[in-house]
Amino acid sequence: MLSSVRGKTNNAGKKQGIISSEPFNQFLEDTKGDTSKAKQQVSDSIELPQAIALAQQTTATKQDSVSKVNTLIGILENINSCGAGSANSRIETSKNNNDQINTDIENINSLVAQLQNGEQELAQAKDVLTIYQLNSELKAAVDSVVSLYNSAIAENNQIAGEIETTQNELDQCQNTGS
Repeated sequence: MLSSVRGKTNNAGKKQGIISSEPFNQFLEDTKGDTSKAKQQVSDSIELPQAIALAQQTTATKQDSVSKVNTLIGILENINSCGAGSANSRIETSKNNNDQINTDIENINSLVAQLQNGEQELAQAKDVLTIYQLNSELKAAVDSVVSLYNSAIAENNQIAGEIETTQNELDQCQNTGS
């Protein structure tokens, strides 16, 4: 899994002529070629267990967003029933958003599996070069987790705001009709 990314990364760098041995040489110098020390250094710097936990929190936040979107759809359907105009396009948009959030959850779960596999690959790595390459790939994956978490929180907050606004719209409709 990560080895396919590794191959693509190495080939892309060679094509562009940007492979530099300096970072690897520094890593080799810092670890003195000791695989145990290299693994520990990577493990300490990447904090994989924390990244995996954060990815799982991201999944939970996305699942909460799915629940909130379903609530929003219910409110929009009530607006339609109230006769305050058609909310059909907003319902359709919300359903599409729900589908996208579910796809995001699948992708995040896949990322968790990749991080867990990377953690196992790191534990089983036999040479410093492999450890160094895993370090780069795992750092990129951890950065993705942090970014996904931040966007999941923002998305969840936005949906909560839409629920509040839409509920106010429904309340006005119901108060006008009473």
